[in-house]
Amino acid sequence: MTNQTALLTAGRAYQDFRLWSGIGAIGWNLMFFTVFILAGGHVALSRALGIEAQPSVGRIVLGLAAFYVLYAAVNAPLELLTGWAAERSFAMTQRTLRHWLMAYLTGVTGQGVMFVLGLTALWQLHQWLPGWWWLAAAGLVAGVSLVLALLQPFLLPPVVRRKPFDAPPVVDAVPPALRSKLPKLVVFTGDADEAVNGGLVGWGPTTQLWISQTTLDKLRPEQVACLLVREVGHLQTGHRTLGVLVSSLWLAAGLAVVAALTNFGLNGGLADLLTLAVGMTWWNFAGLFVLPALGRRSVLAADHFYLAQGGDPQVLRDTLIALAEINRAQPDITGRKQQVFHPLPSLDTRLAHIAKAHSGKNGGQ
Repeated sequence: MTNQTALLTAGRAYQDFRLWSGIGAIGWNLMFFTVFILAGGHVALSRALGIEAQPSVGRIVLGLAAFYVLYAAVNAPLELLTGWAAERSFAMTQRTLRHWLMAYLTGVTGQGVMFVLGLTALWQLHQWLPGWWWLAAAGLVAGVSLVLALLQPFLLPPVVRRKPFDAPPVVDAVPPALRSKLPKLVVFTGDADEAVNGGLVGWGPTTQLWISQTTLDKLRPEQVACLLVREVGHLQTGHRTLGVLVSSLWLAAGLAVVAALTNFGLNGGLADLLTLAVGMTWWNFAGLFVLPALGRRSVLAADHFYLAQGGDPQVLRDTLIALAEINRAQPDITGRKQQVFHPLPSLDTRLAHIAKAHSGKNGGQ
């Protein structure tokens, strides 16, 4: 028997922790890199590597790599505290510290490569288009973001293993009118901390609906079908496309705004590149307060879509409770952390939403 009160209490505690740890990360980075730039550390690095005297693609790459290593080193203790240590304290991970470190280093390395290549491309754009580089760069960033969304099914970590979806009872539980609207179904497995639910992967013609093997093993067919119908709701209401487009435009606009607030357009040196990188970091953090608003609306809309298709409110409620009990805050299939139970809104809000719909349905009978 599920202790709903315990689940809700744990969920609130972890969400509060994630909120304050996120704010702490912003403060930590802001303090360190503000001091770094005001003290002239970026200029000293440029001079030490000979970039200021003789800029070249190779030297720029070396300088950016050195800066990123410093950035990763500064954030490593915070990542350990808010990552593995916190997950262990909330009983949300089975990983050993060694396992967590290997996964963390893999992720940091991949992000570092993207960081260095991205800023090097911006530097090269500045050489080619000194007057309009920032506009071309904003378009490039938006384009790359959309391409990555399209390629998402093919860019997942090696730990993720896929196989065809073969669960006729689940498909039979989906309303007949919606079966043709289901995207390609894929079953995935991961490490010991894999997510239990899964979700939409890719965008447009590459869209797939991934369900973990754990979901098929631990949820009833009608509960898995409930998840499938909700994901169809994300597609039918356009929230999936809206999220992809807003994320891409947010990055592009951030690049343009931050570039306008730096002196990057004057000489395009390493010091300006690093200033731009730090500015983009703050812009991305600001996205934490904007994009969740879309997530909240999307989640509730998907719940409403399921109910509007004749779905049983009790099945939806039982599904959410089952996922909360099993999943807690396990990593999702891209390796990042989810909020407890679901990114947004809270489990409390969703259960209240379902209860209201259930009472309305009973009142109409």
